[in-house]
Amino acid sequence: LIRISQQAFLMAQLSIHNPATGALIQTLSADTAASVAAKAASARQAQSAWAQTPLAHRVEIVAKFRAAVVAELETLAATLTAEVGKPITQSRNELNGLLPRLDFFMAQAQAACAPNTVFNEGGMREDIACEPLGVVANISAWNYPWFVGCNVIVPALLMGNSVLYKPSEYAALTGQHIVRLLHAAGVPAQVLQLLMGGGEVGSALLNQRIDGLFFTGSHATGARIAQALASRLVKVQLELGGKDPSYVRADADRQLAGAIDILFRSLGHEIEEHEGKLQGEEAFRGVIDTVYRDSFPGVGIGVYDSGRLVAAKPGPGGIVPKFAASHDENAEFWDTTVGQEPWRLALQDRPIQNAGRYQIGRAHV
Repeated sequence: LIRISQQAFLMAQLSIHNPATGALIQTLSADTAASVAAKAASARQAQSAWAQTPLAHRVEIVAKFRAAVVAELETLAATLTAEVGKPITQSRNELNGLLPRLDFFMAQAQAACAPNTVFNEGGMREDIACEPLGVVANISAWNYPWFVGCNVIVPALLMGNSVLYKPSEYAALTGQHIVRLLHAAGVPAQVLQLLMGGGEVGSALLNQRIDGLFFTGSHATGARIAQALASRLVKVQLELGGKDPSYVRADADRQLAGAIDILFRSLGHEIEEHEGKLQGEEAFRGVIDTVYRDSFPGVGIGVYDSGRLVAAKPGPGGIVPKFAASHDENAEFWDTTVGQEPWRLALQDRPIQNAGRYQIGRAHV
């Protein structure tokens, strides 16, 4: 008999803020090391019975989940925009893009887990059979929480695993929606467990008896996860951040300069964080003219060369962000290069009320 004091289960608080305005959206209860351990034990206990349910039943549950996403799409998109900061159009696109992904998982489920005879000669037969891993842990990312989370949660559930799901603390409300809809569709509460909190909750999860860990996030955290689980030979899959080079020549067609949009688009929501190099001032002005005019409607833009304003698009009230030596509370900054000189892009951090317009979000670092 293991006794855990009631004090150990007292939850910490997780505050959810709108990154565009700083306003508090909601305060949630966060998990503790003790509650993580209890949920992991519960998921372990429930996994065997879940794996014995017919595959057709599990596919039917995912189909119900898909239908619920469609039915609540506007509410789900609004939540995603409010807590992550991406435009409402991008939030809708993420949810709509999830639907064919769910269709793919459901269509492939039967073939993925079907036995396969690889040798049958001379009285010897060799079969490959797929079995559930057991308890799968998913530490998800904030930039595309529906894509990244469901990429793990849905196939894991279809294949008969139980899941311990920790959404990013910056997409916690979306994580709640995902779990709520899957439970409503028929996934037992013990089979899919929601873990709320920051890095300390993720660390507590690594200490549990798990059979697979799937993580999307920073290289530094991924390295720590790999080191923590290596000696236990736990199956680990890591999708880690990095940078990709982008280069725009001075003689490039201005419309082609839109390729550099990924440098700053989504304020870091994109997994591919590019380092930009633009040959000459004219190329950079082309980017401002053809990209940021459309990508950041209603947002003031200033581009600075060693503190000198070289390109600008005024925002509300004619405001152009002022240059600062480092990131401050008034603007978001990214560094790039024009020729051999460092340039800096500044976006004014002001609330934008119009639905569908860009809201300033967190820079991906």
